[in-house]
Amino acid sequence: MDMPHAHRLMSSFVLIVLLLQCSEIAGRDCKLEANLCQTVGKSPGAFASSKASPVSASLLQRAAHASGLNDELTGDPRLRIITVTGTSIALRAKAMGDIVRPTMGNDDSIVYVCDPGCDEAINGSLGEIVEMPEEIFPGNKCSVCPERACFVDLECPTLAQVKTSCPVGQLAAECAGKTKAQMKFVWGFIHEVRKAMTASHPMPKWWMIKDDDTFVDADGVMKAAASYDPQDLVALGTRGADLFDPFAKYASFHGGFGVIFSSALAVALATTYRDQWVEEQMKALNQSTPEYDFLLSRLVESIPNVTIDNMNPIVLNNTAHGEYCLDNSTGDVSARCEKVLPYAQWCWQQEDRC
Repeated sequence: MDMPHAHRLMSSFVLIVLLLQCSEIAGRDCKLEANLCQTVGKSPGAFASSKASPVSASLLQRAAHASGLNDELTGDPRLRIITVTGTSIALRAKAMGDIVRPTMGNDDSIVYVCDPGCDEAINGSLGEIVEMPEEIFPGNKCSVCPERACFVDLECPTLAQVKTSCPVGQLAAECAGKTKAQMKFVWGFIHEVRKAMTASHPMPKWWMIKDDDTFVDADGVMKAAASYDPQDLVALGTRGADLFDPFAKYASFHGGFGVIFSSALAVALATTYRDQWVEEQMKALNQSTPEYDFLLSRLVESIPNVTIDNMNPIVLNNTAHGEYCLDNSTGDVSARCEKVLPYAQWCWQQEDRC
């Protein structure tokens, strides 16, 4: 047997093995990825609190590399942006998206996470969109108690102390839109990463999760990411509190400015730490501070060998929270907010969209 033929056979064998491993991962806990899974998976607790070595790279990327298929695949995805929005504020999402898209490269992409029926209600105006199903919540409905349990960091040192049922005499009420939206960040991120893991093209090197009024200059933040290897566990963002702030312990990220993850960390969050992340965020909905960035900070800080860069000036200068920039509408506009002026001008003409 000639050597090239033998190499192709061995490469094909490696490809098949790695694809089978990837298929096993994708099949677990189909309820969480309600419209993604096609097979019955293992028990929901399969990954809970696991501290096994995080996946260091997409199995499909490794399979393509091992089989020599990289040159045959079109495109080399750089950045995948996951933006959380809602039906009632979709126009706001589109206004910011129109500013963000020109900063994106040809191999970057953006997807919106919205409510059931959102895409039809807005006539597909956002482009690529996924709708978070109500079935991910207990009883198929997001509910919270009238009196929240405690503040996530100052009064609840561990999430185990958070009550999952209301005290006697209290009836659970439907979650407000902002509270429910915290699960969109978690579900949407996991859904998209796991979907990419089973796709026929390479995984994006970097992933970003953000609010619909968060501005990001994609080319700008990728200059900061260029200092890191996407196959290492890396998170980039803006610190959520000053070092001396009482909330600083779990404030690695301010969600309003977005958080960027390497491919390796994205896969680890969507597999090894998925169940832990989902469970803790579900509990946090019933706290006084249900915001996803608190829980995400806590989780990422606990992952071994992770690099957190939340003071990078390149990232700071290329991301902006639209809400904060609107506060500067009558005074001097900072460099980062200056890029958001078109969005701010649009918002000033609206009544309840910003």
